[in-house]
Amino acid sequence: MRCSPMGNNTLIIDLSQDLETIWRGIKKRRRETIRQAERLGVIIMEDCRLNDFQALYWMIRKTINVPSFHVSIAELKTRKVFIAVDATDETVAVAAFMFCENGTRLRLQYAASKRYDPKKKKISGLANAMLYWETIKWAKQKGMKIYDFGGYTVEIFVNKRDNTQVNSWKASFGGVLAKKVC
Repeated sequence: MRCSPMGNNTLIIDLSQDLETIWRGIKKRRRETIRQAERLGVIIMEDCRLNDFQALYWMIRKTINVPSFHVSIAELKTRKVFIAVDATDETVAVAAFMFCENGTRLRLQYAASKRYDPKKKKISGLANAMLYWETIKWAKQKGMKIYDFGGYTVEIFVNKRDNTQVNSWKASFGGVLAKKVC
């Protein structure tokens, strides 16, 4: 498993807590975002449309000009992939996550979305929030112990990129700062 260049820290959620406690640990504004995604009919799909994940991943990396790793369809088949689609057009994937799992820990490895597409920015943000919540519930239901957000940098600037917004987004789901396990 590759570690991101974001440092040695991550945010984790202890999945031994009941779902209601985890839900209450999510900031109110983020819970409202998740509910709005549900009302708009964002659909979460599991382990399908791997080409959509790959296309979103490459598009976002190119858009924000950050290094990317080659993510092959063969590799995607060995990982847990979740795709969010816009209910108004199910052919359009608006967000996607790829995880590594080891039986007790679900760790976000790659995330991608259409947040830079002006037509899909709002639904993409809603879908991202819903993806986090749905994958937290999925991991808990599978008996995993830890949900790992895949990194959290304590350094604000890494590779000339301001990570304040990424950190704030992840922190809005609750969790505690921990050392990254790669």
